[in-house]
Amino acid sequence: MKPFLKCVRTLILAIFLIVSLFNVSNTLAAPKIGVTIQSVRRLDPNPTSAEVVNFLVTFSHSVIDVDLGDFGLTVTGDITDVHLSGISGSGKTRIVAVNTGSGNGTIRLDVIDNDTIESSGGAYFERAFFGGQAYTIEKLPAVSTISLPDTNPTLADSVDFVITFPEEVGSIDVSDFTPVITGKIRDVAISTVQGDGNTYIVTVSTGFGDGTISLSILENNNITDLNGNPLEKPLFSTESYTVQKPHPIVFQVTCLNANPTNAYSVDFSVVFSKPVIDLDKDDFKLATTGDIQGAAVTSLSGNEDEYVVSVNAGSGSGTIRLDVIDNDTIEDLDGNFFDDPYSSGEICTIHRETVETTINQGVNPAAAGTMVFEVVFSVPVIGFDESDIIISGISDTSTITVSGTGSAYTVEVVGITGDEIITADILPNSVQDDMGNFVQVSSRPEIIRDHVPQNEPTVIETPAEGSALWVILIMILVVIVVVFIVIRLKKES
Repeated sequence: MKPFLKCVRTLILAIFLIVSLFNVSNTLAAPKIGVTIQSVRRLDPNPTSAEVVNFLVTFSHSVIDVDLGDFGLTVTGDITDVHLSGISGSGKTRIVAVNTGSGNGTIRLDVIDNDTIESSGGAYFERAFFGGQAYTIEKLPAVSTISLPDTNPTLADSVDFVITFPEEVGSIDVSDFTPVITGKIRDVAISTVQGDGNTYIVTVSTGFGDGTISLSILENNNITDLNGNPLEKPLFSTESYTVQKPHPIVFQVTCLNANPTNAYSVDFSVVFSKPVIDLDKDDFKLATTGDIQGAAVTSLSGNEDEYVVSVNAGSGSGTIRLDVIDNDTIEDLDGNFFDDPYSSGEICTIHRETVETTINQGVNPAAAGTMVFEVVFSVPVIGFDESDIIISGISDTSTITVSGTGSAYTVEVVGITGDEIITADILPNSVQDDMGNFVQVSSRPEIIRDHVPQNEPTVIETPAEGSALWVILIMILVVIVVVFIVIRLKKES
């Protein structure tokens, strides 16, 4: 039996060795499968105007030694300056970043065979790949140049700016531009936009005054290329026109007071485009609205091109505007007369309101010596508290509490004694509305209570006082009884 088992064990071992040798031989003899590209796909939106796009490259095996030198680019159209800018990833995938340069067209990422890419098992990439997805690049139009064809400096009523785009554009008009000014120029405006293709002329009215004018394309412009792509980089013009008009003009008139105001005197700042002389009060007039009465220019100060005009705001409420008139007296230092009346200055609003007060007795609490009354103003007021109320007929020990907001308040007085007539009023020039108008003080104080009921005092007799009274009564009765008995006894005897 033992020889038989020994033969079986030997046979099994031999079979195992034969199978193992067969597997090893197959492994050694099997050819290595080369690395291939499964796909090259876009990772970003397409078409695109982005400066950088990304491709996802998927290999058949996990690979090593992959760098930018293993890739190339196929470009169509007028794209220039395109280049590989980065690579990341591991295993079977890599992400390759490509700078799209400038111009429009397509960009495709290719994988080339330069004998560096290999798998972890030692298999090499041996077949270049040119079948990946491509990006369609549609760069947004950008301003190439803005030139100034007119005489510079200028005193002309208008000037032109020539704009050249790198490609044809459409949907362009005056709303896409704005003038950029320095100095003391007013009423500058875009007049017209003319042209076609990639070249346009923008005409700008130079307005009045002295300074510089350049041109800007608005951030929210509507300029597009023929494919509907919006303008990429709105630019300022690098050059500007210097505008030098011969006659002085009013650059601006502003109200220097808080606006609105209830002040009875207001000041206006008047700025000219250049220094002037012979300016006086007669060169101004006031335009008023509402029920303002008695407003007048009172004084003038300043020199050269900046002045301050003081105005008596009169009575009533409304608006006051300071205008500069042409009466042939104002001139600049070169003898050029002011000939452009100005009536577009800032309006100063005068708001005066009579703030009236109503004081009524409120619902009083049950506690004796306590009183509540209501104070109602005709408009909301600010800062009304216990220091603003005058109450007569109360003692120094009484306390006053004010609560409320806006135009309605509650006043509580605690600790009233006696039977005095109590009146209330508002302290003069203490409470204001948000415009600074003071609350009107009434001609007579309001009688808010003419009698404050007090608890009647309760007289409590002390025990000593009660006992003495009864003792006296008893003694009187005793005397009467004794006298009665004595008289009776005498009669019986």
